[in-house]
Amino acid sequence: QSSIVEKHLLKRIKKNVEPKLANFVGRYIWEIDLDDVLASVMSDHRVDKVHLHRRFPNRLSLEIKPHKPLSLLMGFKGELYPVVNDGSLLPALSSREALDLPILRGANFHRDEALRKKAIDMLVQLPKEGLFSRNTISEVSYQQKYGFVFNLVGVGEAVRLGRNDFSHKAKLVEKVLHYLSSEQLKGKIVDARFIKKVVVRLQKDDKVSAD
Repeated sequence: QSSIVEKHLLKRIKKNVEPKLANFVGRYIWEIDLDDVLASVMSDHRVDKVHLHRRFPNRLSLEIKPHKPLSLLMGFKGELYPVVNDGSLLPALSSREALDLPILRGANFHRDEALRKKAIDMLVQLPKEGLFSRNTISEVSYQQKYGFVFNLVGVGEAVRLGRNDFSHKAKLVEKVLHYLSSEQLKGKIVDARFIKKVVVRLQKDDKVSAD
């Protein structure tokens, strides 16, 4: 599914890493410290894993696995750009390339690479499964008043998570969503900006507050 995306990413990694490896070219293979080679490659934060092999008499073999994108950036014409873990963008996906990932929406994500990276860092802190997890997030936006706001798949809730303490707040939101589900309540907004309190506005405009 992501082979074309990985191809683009590996091309960028190769362009960045090759100059760092130039110092090892032309040296006897037994003189090369493999830890130094590994450190040079892993200095590119888009690299997830590296397999390094000596191939006698005079070759080193590198197999690089990049981090997979964790989100997509919605373009102004509806195109989708994979966002990698350093906040940079890959080329827009074609109609044949489908990635089921949370979508970053809003002009501020286009302007601010650091904000995109913070969004990725935040997604990494969320669990992979659960009512509030990477798998249940359809869209992410950023609003000056509320910080990061999540729209959840299929349930209609919007979760306001603020600007920090994402891991702790995510656990509070998970508990609140379980409560709403057990009571067959439908939330409109789950406001978890505050570290000790989650406020829920139900679809009938009643409020539930959970400490």
